Amino acid sequence: MPARADLVPPGPIVATVCQYLAGVPSFKARDMQRRVVLRGLEAGGFAAVLDSVGPAGKSLPRCARPGNVLPAMQEVTLGYRSLRAQRVQVVFSECDLAIVTAGGQTGVLSLQTESDLFGYTSDTAGARGPRTPDLIGLTGPAAAAVVLERHFSISFGGAVIDESARFGTIVFQVLPPGAVDAWPGRQVDVLLAVRSAPACRAGQLALSYTGGGAGAGNDFGSIVVRDSSAHPCTLTGPLLVTGTGPGGRADTMTERFRLTGVTVLSPRAGPAAAAPGNQTGGLVGMLGLAAEYRDGPTADGLCSPGWVVPAGWRVTFPDGQARNVANADPRDFGKLVSSGGLVTCRGQLDMPSAAYVGSP
Repeated sequence: MPARADLVPPGPIVATVCQYLAGVPSFKARDMQRRVVLRGLEAGGFAAVLDSVGPAGKSLPRCARPGNVLPAMQEVTLGYRSLRAQRVQVVFSECDLAIVTAGGQTGVLSLQTESDLFGYTSDTAGARGPRTPDLIGLTGPAAAAVVLERHFSISFGGAVIDESARFGTIVFQVLPPGAVDAWPGRQVDVLLAVRSAPACRAGQLALSYTGGGAGAGNDFGSIVVRDSSAHPCTLTGPLLVTGTGPGGRADTMTERFRLTGVTVLSPRAGPAAAAPGNQTGGLVGMLGLAAEYRDGPTADGLCSPGWVVPAGWRVTFPDGQARNVANADPRDFGKLVSSGGLVTCRGQLDMPSAAYVGSP
C-alpha cells in the first residue's frame, strides 16, 4: 500500500472547520454553517480524511485549476496537545476532486472522501429538523441499529487510514453528530477506520455478482471483490474484467479498472457482504459494469438479435492470477433475462468508472 501522505500529524484533539462561499450573493451563503467544531475521535477522523490525499502530480487536471473550482472553501485548524496547530485549506473543484494544502504541501482528495467533506457545506444554520445521531466510534452493525431507531439511513462510503482507531469503526460522518438535518431522506454518510495492510493475494479473494437493473437502453451490474481470509488486505490494481462463455472463452471486450482512494478490504467478508443495501459496514471492492443492450446496427435499430449474455466474469489481478464468478443475480428487480445477468450488445461494455472500496 502507498505510504501515508502525512499532510498533517495524526491525533488532533480538536478540529475547527470554517466554511466560506466566495463570489456568490450573500443570501445564498447566509444559511451555511460557517463554523463546525469537532473534538476527540471526530477530530482524529477528520485529520485521517485529510491525510488520505493522493499526490497532486506536476499539474492538476484542467477541471481542478483556478477558474474551475467551486465557490465553497474550507479553512481548517487542527489543535494538538503537544504540537503546534496546523492550518489546512480545502478547495473543491468541478471534477470530484478537492485540493488540500497544508504546510506548503498540496494533495488531492478523490471522490470517495471529497464528497463527504463537501457534505459539511450542507450543514445549515438555523434549520429545523431532527439532529443526526452520533455514530463516531461505533462499528457498522451498531451504527446501523442506531440509525434505524432514529429513523435515519446510513451509507458506508469507504475508509480512511487511522492507526489510532479500532478497525472497522466509524471515524467520520456527514452531517456531523448533532447537526440539524433539514434535508429529505435523513441519511448519514460515514467513513470507517482501517489500518495499513499488505496487498491482497488472489487466493484470499472471492467474487460475487449483483445486478443493477436496466434503464435508458443500458444494463447495469457490479462485481464485488471480497476478502474471505482472516486478515485485512489492500486491493491493488489495475483489475482486468472479461465476460466469458462456456469453456472460459472471451465473450466480451476486456475492461481495465483502476482503483481510487483507500482500498483496504474487511476480513471474513462472506456472501452477505455482497448483497445490495446491506448494513454490515463490511468493506469490499466494487467494480461497476454497464452495457448498452437496446440499440444496435439492425434495420429496426435494435440489438436484441445480437445480445451476448456472458456465462460468467473473469477478474484478473495484478499478480496474473484470476477468479471467476457467474454472471447471474436472480434477485435483480430489473433483470432482462431470467438469470439476472448483464446483457450486452455484441459483447461491448461501456467505459468503466474507477473501482473503489466501500459497502454495497
